[in-house]
Amino acid sequence: MSLVDAKCESVAETLSRLTFLDHDLPIPETQVEIRNHHGVLVARVDFFWPEFGVIGECDGFGKYFNGRTPTETREQLVKEKDRDAELVALGYRVIHWHWRDIMEPARLAALIRRVLFSTAQ
Repeated sequence: MSLVDAKCESVAETLSRLTFLDHDLPIPETQVEIRNHHGVLVARVDFFWPEFGVIGECDGFGKYFNGRTPTETREQLVKEKDRDAELVALGYRVIHWHWRDIMEPARLAALIRRVLFSTAQ
């Protein structure tokens, strides 16, 4: 398994992927387009474990705050909530993590493991 994945778009995504490798987690597909039943693009997701029906999103806070007004930040958060709701309606489970989780790799690995291997769907 190569340590390099050119599709990873940030340091946080790369560190997440290395955490998956270091903790013997299944390696997800990266930057996957998810479409609805009509073929319409719903989202491009950071990580996708198709065999588990799980989508992983590694969130930086810049997309919410850098140079945005409070109104723009609210709009961005609403868009993300709506996007997640649509993914869940399609039958996927969606998990988000951020830098705090990445800086504690065992914590991130445990979180991912719980979601991937939970029997509740």
